[in-house]
Amino acid sequence: MKYEKRHWMARLCLVFSALLMTSATYAQSTITRKCGTCGKAVSECKYKGKHPKPNQQSSQHSSQGGQRPQQAAQPSGYDISFSCNASNATMYIDGADYGHPSGSRYLKRGSHSVRVVADGYQDYTTTINVSGSTSYHFSMQARQGTYSTEAERLYRAKAEAGNAYSQCELGICYYRGDKGVAKDYVKAVEWFRRAANNSSSDGGGEEWLGFCYYYGYGVTKDYTLGVKWHRAAAVKGRRGGQRNLALAYAAGNGVTKSLVTARYWMKKAQAKGDSEAQTWLRNNSVAEVEAERQYLSSAESGNVTSQTWMGIYYWRGQKGLPQDYGQAVYWFTLAANNTNSDGSGEEWLGLCYENGQGVDRDYSTAVYWHRRGADKGRRGAMRNLGYCYAGGRGVTKDMSQARYWIQRAADNGDTYAQDWLRNNPN
Repeated sequence: MKYEKRHWMARLCLVFSALLMTSATYAQSTITRKCGTCGKAVSECKYKGKHPKPNQQSSQHSSQGGQRPQQAAQPSGYDISFSCNASNATMYIDGADYGHPSGSRYLKRGSHSVRVVADGYQDYTTTINVSGSTSYHFSMQARQGTYSTEAERLYRAKAEAGNAYSQCELGICYYRGDKGVAKDYVKAVEWFRRAANNSSSDGGGEEWLGFCYYYGYGVTKDYTLGVKWHRAAAVKGRRGGQRNLALAYAAGNGVTKSLVTARYWMKKAQAKGDSEAQTWLRNNSVAEVEAERQYLSSAESGNVTSQTWMGIYYWRGQKGLPQDYGQAVYWFTLAANNTNSDGSGEEWLGLCYENGQGVDRDYSTAVYWHRRGADKGRRGAMRNLGYCYAGGRGVTKDMSQARYWIQRAADNGDTYAQDWLRNNPN
């Protein structure tokens, strides 16, 4: 009996022992089970082994009051694809020539005006809003006999779109009665004027417009306006403009007669291969004057001091040169734009714009050049800038600024500025 009791107790102990071992094993397996996403033990995992999806995680951050992850910065522009049914089309975006509308172009975000032109087709105009990469196809409609001449097919579409070269060439066709259009000086002048006023003009429009004014083709003859446009073309290096300006000086039409100045511009034209200029120079021997002997060679070589003095002598009519504000402005402009400028060219050029000498009076432009001269320490420019502030010419009237600049001029020994300060104590 005692043996059976002990045997029962032993069997009971074995059962308890087995249960304890099973429980320990289960507990150990629970502790060491790892998360399948982050690899941490489940007990250490933030999400207890159940990671949310990315969009769920974002909303969970928000609901828990945490900071929302920063969004990526939007791109400043996109590649836009273009296509067109007209093989000869030209696309203009915001007025700039983008060539044929094919392939892709990078455009900044926002609204853009688009104009597509092609010979034989109606112009296509639209506005596109760039907010992502996309594509556009332009289906051009054929014109019904509008461009019936070679001149129009060659030039009109681009001329109307603002191309300065095409504007000038179309004007030449009307002037000569060439490429299928009838001779029409009025239309010629219209296109020459559009070309001349085009910011991208190479001087061709100015050259032809000056010619028309000088001889009265399509407009009332006006030597002064003829010379104005001759000079504009000459300054841009057009040999025809240089020759025509020289002829005006030789004849004294629209300017004070000056064979010296005529020779100067004829030599410019001759250097570019103008045969008429070469003939004129052979037939017109002109002696050098003092200003030329002293300054012309070095001025043409880029010496800023000589350029300024050539301008001053033309402005004053000294050293054998006639008083010629137009020529003075020419030399002052060269000096002002010279990288070695000391501010004197700017000072004189500002004065010419303020007084309308050799150029149309323009107070805003005068202030621009006065300021450039003043910033380089020119006391005359400081004084003139002060006067503009005092009178409200080209700037908002500001007596504080006026006194500031005039005082600076006076401190640099400018007697006119000192007199102004004595007469304006408050």
